[in-house]
Amino acid sequence: AGGSEPGGGGTSGGGSGAAQGEALQRLEMQGEVLQRLEMAQLSGELVVQEASAMLPALALAPRPGHCVLDLCAAPGGKTLQMLDMLAASGGGEGGDREGGSRGGGGG
Repeated sequence: AGGSEPGGGGTSGGGSGAAQGEALQRLEMQGEVLQRLEMAQLSGELVVQEASAMLPALALAPRPGHCVLDLCAAPGGKTLQMLDMLAASGGGEGGDREGGSRGGGGG
């Protein structure tokens, strides 16, 4: 019994060490993910949008056949959200007058 107790104590100590190792590994992975997200944001591949900025597109609820003119489309988060909504429902095309076509269908 005496031999198993120290082994049991060592196992729980090892378990604690393993748990700490797992926690450290998770923190490192989270740090890597955050770093990648920051790089994507800096390069323009990712644009952070506040939850409240999503409400206009949800309230408008565009459907195929609707024509939407977003006059305040910089950086274009709501426009992209509406394009995503239209693409999910089977239609959608976005354009930038100065920069050419963007989005679902081109044009």
